[in-house]
Amino acid sequence: MKSLRYLDLSENDDIKLLPDSITDLWNLQVLKISGCERLKQLPISIGRLVNLRHLYCEGCWNMTHMPRSIGELTSLITLTWFVLPKDLSASHFLTVGLTKLGRVDPRAAELSKLVMNHTAAGLNELGRLNQLKGRLEIRNLGAYMKNANRSELESTSFFRAKKGLQSLSLCWDPNLDEKASIFDVDDQHHWSLKCLEPPPQLTELQLCEYGGHEFPAWISSLKNLISLQVQDCQNFRSLPALEDFPLLKFCRLESLPQLEFMDNNCSRVEGHSSSLFQSLKKLYIFKCPKLRGWWKEGIEDGAIISSQFHGLSTLEIRDCPKLDQMPLFPSLDEKLLLENASLVPLRQTMQIQEAAIARPSSSSTPLPHPLSKLKSIWISSIEEQQVLPEDWLQELISLQELRIDCWTSLAFLPPGMSRLTNLRELDIRRCPQLKQRCAGNKAADWSNVSHISNIKIDKKTIQLGGIYQLCDEESAALIANFSLVHPLSRISSVTIEDLEYLPSEWLQTLATLKKLKIVNCPSLECRPQELHYLTSLQRLQIKQRN
Repeated sequence: MKSLRYLDLSENDDIKLLPDSITDLWNLQVLKISGCERLKQLPISIGRLVNLRHLYCEGCWNMTHMPRSIGELTSLITLTWFVLPKDLSASHFLTVGLTKLGRVDPRAAELSKLVMNHTAAGLNELGRLNQLKGRLEIRNLGAYMKNANRSELESTSFFRAKKGLQSLSLCWDPNLDEKASIFDVDDQHHWSLKCLEPPPQLTELQLCEYGGHEFPAWISSLKNLISLQVQDCQNFRSLPALEDFPLLKFCRLESLPQLEFMDNNCSRVEGHSSSLFQSLKKLYIFKCPKLRGWWKEGIEDGAIISSQFHGLSTLEIRDCPKLDQMPLFPSLDEKLLLENASLVPLRQTMQIQEAAIARPSSSSTPLPHPLSKLKSIWISSIEEQQVLPEDWLQELISLQELRIDCWTSLAFLPPGMSRLTNLRELDIRRCPQLKQRCAGNKAADWSNVSHISNIKIDKKTIQLGGIYQLCDEESAALIANFSLVHPLSRISSVTIEDLEYLPSEWLQTLATLKKLKIVNCPSLECRPQELHYLTSLQRLQIKQRN
């Protein structure tokens, strides 16, 4: 076994501790323990593995710290996780030094501190591992920095010499400073992040649960950044301008409750709009309830029109109801998701052709239809007063998937849906008016959607692979269910088209109906006694189209 060079123990939930004897494998070069969620610690003498080059340990959620001897592995190339100790006086750290004695003494607080000081690695040990390449995630930064020597950390460079480091995740601690003032948290977190300046060649940066309100100045030096993620940063108020990262392809912003604007400087938009956002492919903005716009200062409509995401493929905005000003996205070609979000940017994007025609321009090149390459749209949880143009879907000729959820004010899909010959998936949920008009071959708008291969309404399969799945009774019942879930007791006028059966359960809910219009229903059967439910009916019109 001492000649073993590769050991994979990953995804093993039964491992809580690694035996000290593992450090006798002097020739070991690769150790994989990723996903060992119950693993609490590495062997104290792991520094004896002098030939170890790759240590994969992400997903070890119960790990409390790294042993101090890890700093001796100066030839280490891969280290995916580095766990800093949370609290030197925490009782669970006693197990580090007292495991060999086979007991834990909760009264030995001083011994606990002594053991931790001699066995737990800090940033100084990490700073010695200058051969690290690839990705690295550092956890528990908040608790560690709170007890660290500030002047010592400020005078030390931990990452600048790690020229091979490409991806860096910096994670603080959730709810660590609940009793501290926002100013204390901001100061502590800001200086701690300032100490963690990465090498300029870094391509991926992730920030989690950081308590400061902005990035330090070093963020502007990361010109090679391809991916930027900022998540669960409760005090974050200012972002670096995405335009400053010319190679940026992926950006995810999530749970930034204090963020109001993406960029405080609009001058770059008005002067260089055609060169902005050239590389960005995927943009996700989630849970930013105060986010109002991209630019803090107002800009002219013409600048908004010319400011576009030229290469963006995927845009997802969720729980950002106030975000109604941003660069437009007419070239989007993969997915658009809007959930609890404003429809203003979508409406402006769809009307970009009209706006461009209205503006004087020296260019005579015709613009392509906006969103004509888009393959998937998900729209969910839209406020009732929000509307789109009636023909908002007609030019989306590449659309393959359409999902609409909880948009109660949307009365119908636009006519001409049959032009969308690539549309294969239609999923409608919690949209009572659409359900009534599209739920089966007896519904009023079925002819507008029947060409779609796969149709689901409120999770019920209506059509699958182009084959209709409901019998006539199920179609009528599905439409009738609309009235049971969403009472129609206040409706005064109804128009019915292309139906063969009018369920009595539905008629019973129309106690206030005054006007009933039946159009193009030659096979409709309705017994006179069923009309007795319509006690307020004043006008009945029956019409057959030629």
